[in-house]
Amino acid sequence: MKRSIILLLTVICIQQCLLAQDIGADSKNKGIFTYYAIKKYRADFSSKDFSLTIASVPIRKSFKLDRDTTVHKSSNYYFQPSIINASEIISLSDFSGFRPGGKLKFGYQTIVDTIKENSNGWTFSTGWSIFAAVDNFRLYNTDNSKIEKKYPLSYGIELNYTQFLPTKWMVLSFTGSVVQGWNDNSLLNFKDISSDAIINGNIIAFEKFDGKYGKLLTGLNKARFSFSIPTTFWHINAIPYTVLLATENAKPIYFVGLYTNILAKKINFHLFKLPSTFGIGFDKVRKEGEWSKMNVFVRGSINFFDYDK
Repeated sequence: MKRSIILLLTVICIQQCLLAQDIGADSKNKGIFTYYAIKKYRADFSSKDFSLTIASVPIRKSFKLDRDTTVHKSSNYYFQPSIINASEIISLSDFSGFRPGGKLKFGYQTIVDTIKENSNGWTFSTGWSIFAAVDNFRLYNTDNSKIEKKYPLSYGIELNYTQFLPTKWMVLSFTGSVVQGWNDNSLLNFKDISSDAIINGNIIAFEKFDGKYGKLLTGLNKARFSFSIPTTFWHINAIPYTVLLATENAKPIYFVGLYTNILAKKINFHLFKLPSTFGIGFDKVRKEGEWSKMNVFVRGSINFFDYDK
């Protein structure tokens, strides 16, 4: 109970006191539109994790894209500690199954603040980050038929690239990562039937899973690449996307989906100031030659203050 109260107060404090920006993501909470706002502080939250970002003072530059077009860009370094949850989606009504892990990220990001006048050319933003993470979950080990606590380590590098177009209403976004980690996509979930499960004939009813099921493999080389087409219309930011996930000694996994932000203010990508958002996503996953059922998930961000211009 005490841990639940502390965690809830932490979430509320971060969401009310700090600045947030939204990142489009797939159903595994991995970015598909990694376009950062240059902020001194921000807090990001989702049903799987929440994080705090502390950034350096931005460096701003301006240049001519062509005779009629001026581009203003900003860049900075940032540090991002996160609390992550590998076991299951966090329930704000019950923290008993929450097993927090940790993640640290350090990176550099360049963004396009504004594109003024008539844009007849193209420009871009890009960034990189390195990270290390420790997950925390219960595992039913199929090698010895025992339930064990596991804390697997992951680390790697992440890249992002956003291509701006002559139109104000659409951009192209690419993300990529190379990671050494564990087989998080091949483990199943399990339920301990000696707890609060109800067994009735061929039916087992329960409220939530107790952990992961299978054989944990660590030190695996993994790569992930995504391509998306973020668009904006009125207060809607629709992002169709596709993702390729490749893991050592396993068949590739594909995601195809649509993530949609509902925006507090209208935006255009030539004068991009991301407001507070609420997002809902849908995707399907192709694994072992078969498509999954539709996944539905939510994310959000809250903006409070920014650097003075």
